[in-house]
Amino acid sequence: MLKKELRLIITFRDTVMAIRMEKAMKEAGLPGRIIPLPSAISAGCGLCFMAPLEAREVLEQEMKRQDITCCNHGGSAALCGAARRLQLWIV
Repeated sequence: MLKKELRLIITFRDTVMAIRMEKAMKEAGLPGRIIPLPSAISAGCGLCFMAPLEAREVLEQEMKRQDITCCNHGGSAALCGAARRLQLWIV
């Protein structure tokens, strides 16, 4: 059985933004990857970006720099005030 641990989950309104996120973070050398949206979460396009919790600040900075928008809590695009809205889930 896989060990469950706290992870950062970022959801997106559409698949294009999710793929853009993965590509931008990979190019920047930052951790994380696209995964199917866990069933406990109901949001966005069905994909999300999962990363280690300790990468939160650097990911937020890179999202702002790259103008990548998330849709956590079904919020509007424009990064949803990422510093306050990026979600933490145990997956």
